[in-house]
Amino acid sequence: MQDSQMRPEFIKQVEQLREKIFRKVKPKVLNGKFVTGEMLLELADAYTESINSGSVPNIQSAWTYVCHNECQRAIDDAVSYYSAAMRPIFEETKISLD
Repeated sequence: MQDSQMRPEFIKQVEQLREKIFRKVKPKVLNGKFVTGEMLLELADAYTESINSGSVPNIQSAWTYVCHNECQRAIDDAVSYYSAAMRPIFEETKISLD
């Protein structure tokens, strides 16, 4: 639904609720690192997989797994950024990126 389709009172109350949540809720931190929504989902997935396989979730192993995935994502993003930035230069000099 678009905001224009909702009552102004409702929109105002939702905005007040959001402000209250952002004021009071502290970011989640695990082992001194902020947990993003994506990381939280990965942790939940690792815990669920562990429980479903009949074992007890190992928080440290799951966190290591999540950190490894975050690092790999950062490396992939850096390589993509570098490739995109350097492609015009390499094309000028006829050097292949592949």
